[in-house]
Amino acid sequence: MYPLRLVLVCCSLSACGATAQDPPAEEKESGYQEFKVHENGLIYDASTMSALKHIVDSMNIRHRKCDVWKTYYSYPQAVCHVVRLDTGNIKGAINDMKASISYNRFIEKYPHAKIQEKMLAIAYLNDYDDKTKAVIQAVELGEEGGNRVSLDDTAIINTSHAGQWIFDYWEGSEYVPEAVTAFYLLSPLQQKALPAKYASMIQYADCMVDTTAQVYIGNARSGRWEDEEASPAIAEFVAYADRQTSKPDDTAFKNNYEAFYTAITKWQTGVDDKIREAAQNPEYRLKLNRALKEAYSKKVSTSEFEYYAAPTVNKDTLLFLKRCRIVVGGCSMDQAPRYHALEIAKLSAEAVNWEVFLRSHLDVMNDNFERVTDGNYAWGSRQTYIGELEALEIEVTPLLLGISLRIDNPAGNHYFGSIGRLGRAMSESREKQKQEDAMVSMISDPELDDFNRILIAYLFRNCLHHVENKETKNKSAAELRRAIATMPPHYSSRLIIKEE
Repeated sequence: MYPLRLVLVCCSLSACGATAQDPPAEEKESGYQEFKVHENGLIYDASTMSALKHIVDSMNIRHRKCDVWKTYYSYPQAVCHVVRLDTGNIKGAINDMKASISYNRFIEKYPHAKIQEKMLAIAYLNDYDDKTKAVIQAVELGEEGGNRVSLDDTAIINTSHAGQWIFDYWEGSEYVPEAVTAFYLLSPLQQKALPAKYASMIQYADCMVDTTAQVYIGNARSGRWEDEEASPAIAEFVAYADRQTSKPDDTAFKNNYEAFYTAITKWQTGVDDKIREAAQNPEYRLKLNRALKEAYSKKVSTSEFEYYAAPTVNKDTLLFLKRCRIVVGGCSMDQAPRYHALEIAKLSAEAVNWEVFLRSHLDVMNDNFERVTDGNYAWGSRQTYIGELEALEIEVTPLLLGISLRIDNPAGNHYFGSIGRLGRAMSESREKQKQEDAMVSMISDPELDDFNRILIAYLFRNCLHHVENKETKNKSAAELRRAIATMPPHYSSRLIIKEE
């Protein structure tokens, strides 16, 4: 049981500096562990792993018997020139684009336009303020790309043609001048069907990561701080439990973090016994039952409530409570979202609730959490825990690649992974060489759409970033460079992989 309330309090006391989740220097030097590791070397105990492995075995057998039953399509994409103009006769430029001015004539007439030639544009639909819009975006290649336009005309994705201008006008503000961002298409936006071997990876991911499941229940509340107004009965119970267990009041320490940390740590020693003792009191049980009834009816909870409930309620109840709220990190060093997700994963694993377990574990692997701020100095301590998936004998190579590929027609609630985090997980995988070979094949495959080839190249690069052995890293980098060289030159020339 993690001191969730302590996480919240310490961030406020320390202004997001050292917190209860920031390990002391001596812990870092001696091999700091983010989460408790059991005797089996994993964050889930042996009995839990054994129960989960039985599920994985049956799912693997089922998947091997299935043919690829669905055709997956890439995002619509096209080669284009990207133009941005924020000075001069912008209205005139827009009128010229509407009149289908040629690209060469445009750059002659508007020499101040910023140009990126032969970029890859992808198109997709997105919702803005309850309205669906078409988004055309230039894929980042090296230091270029990232520009996008958003249009009300969603049909343009299917009706585009070579030589067409697609643009978006920004009228400007007090601080930002007016501008127009435009894409001049060298080819129409087109989709490609993914070859069956890649569709199989996506299908394996969907087999393992149930697309009908959700980690959180209904309209789970999302926020940084506890919402006591949403549940008076929970707030009343927590205040009562604070008094019954003599919990230190953080307001009495007047921002003296060290003193409060010492007091709260002392209080936590044996607190479970204090809670069980207090639970013998009929008034305690009455207030707890009222709080639980309100939690179930409103689908709400708080970290403090779960902390006090944990020693006296069954695991199914505790899992329900935790799934009622989404934890948002207050700062880079706030590990509360990760601890919360791990608690859900652990409880789900112990209940052999595979659907919730794997999604929650993947959230930890992908660091799929919202934070108010997040600096890269905090990323290193957040482990991926790919070893747990490998110990379950999940086929991690198709799983990781299946959630890396981007498709236009995924199953509802398909799990998309973070390219940065998955690259790190691959660097820690016992199947690293197998994954590198697969990525080289994908990057080099002209049957795979250009966007996914570029994306897998970034995945490989992120994997290399976390490889410590210089000789191994340079050898793999050479393989990546050879694979990138097979791509169209206007892309490969921008994807520079340097030797270290």
